[in-house]
Amino acid sequence: MKRLVSGKWVQRLAGTRDRLNDGFRDVTGIYIEDKGCILAVHYRNADPRYVPLLLMRLKRELKPFEGAFCLGFGKSVFEIRPRIPVNKGFAVLQLLNPFELEGVLSIYMGDDETDEEAFRALRGKGIAIFVGSSGPSSARYYVKDPSEVYRFLDLLNEECTSWWKQILSISSPPPIWLN
Repeated sequence: MKRLVSGKWVQRLAGTRDRLNDGFRDVTGIYIEDKGCILAVHYRNADPRYVPLLLMRLKRELKPFEGAFCLGFGKSVFEIRPRIPVNKGFAVLQLLNPFELEGVLSIYMGDDETDEEAFRALRGKGIAIFVGSSGPSSARYYVKDPSEVYRFLDLLNEECTSWWKQILSISSPPPIWLN
């Protein structure tokens, strides 16, 4: 994703990250994640009284970007992101692009509004699983919580391991005779 945004903007975004880190250094529960061309500002563990102040500060930080970036919203996270159609759905499709989809099983799990883009992108191409209470989602499947994610992954691992053992135990390939 970094190549989709010029180096100039990425550098300016790094400056924004530094200013936000300085400004909210003493506020417990705010974490700024630098994703290259996106800044994710997590506030899940912050005192809710700081959220309006954080939102105002982010809007003020966006002004110098001359409309090149916009503010995105997720589950206890704000994102400063490029105003181009780059999202998790786009990223998933880019990751799958080098592969022939036949024979590839894509599984995407997420618990946030920002994951909905990936769920929609995988329609007919993979398995989309929402983590959390069932409700409106583009994901076809859901699990209740992270413990069910772990259980699903354990079951998947067991099945794959069993399948590979069967494949490998069928028989040895016939010998190749060289003339």
